[in-house]
Amino acid sequence: MKVIKVAGLILAGLLLAPTQAFAANSVLSSVFDGSEPLTDPLPGSCGGDRQLGYQDTGTFQVAATGEYLVADAFNLNGLDVTALIYSGAFDPDNPSNNLLTPSGIDTIDFIELSAGVTYRLVVQQWCSNLAEGAWAVTFSGPGNVTPDSTRIVPDFTEGLFTGSDP
Repeated sequence: MKVIKVAGLILAGLLLAPTQAFAANSVLSSVFDGSEPLTDPLPGSCGGDRQLGYQDTGTFQVAATGEYLVADAFNLNGLDVTALIYSGAFDPDNPSNNLLTPSGIDTIDFIELSAGVTYRLVVQQWCSNLAEGAWAVTFSGPGNVTPDSTRIVPDFTEGLFTGSDP
């Protein structure tokens, strides 16, 4: 069952996480509206012979160098995507060029990112083209992710509750 598989992967990822505490949580999100370009399945998708919708979400940087936990936040409750992180340009005709996540990120994975480097996030519908749906990719790590489309999640979501928190 997918729920058990995902929960087990998340738990395993958290158990294998480095001992450092994540300083920041950032969310990049958008919506597939059915007008997206189509391309052959990108690395990390479920494959197949049909083309799938994708979005090149643009560039981003991280505020601090280190290991980031990247997750498809809507894997079970929205549009399932594979997230691909590139260092440099994305070319849908050569999707392995500049690719830092050769297996894509369907559920959750760790990636080393460096401050001052410009990255590019590309998301593709994972297995089938659903005409519409929201997607979200989260980054938890030593610093914020800084594109225009990011949302910073408050610190208290990292377990830093105090007596005065709601």
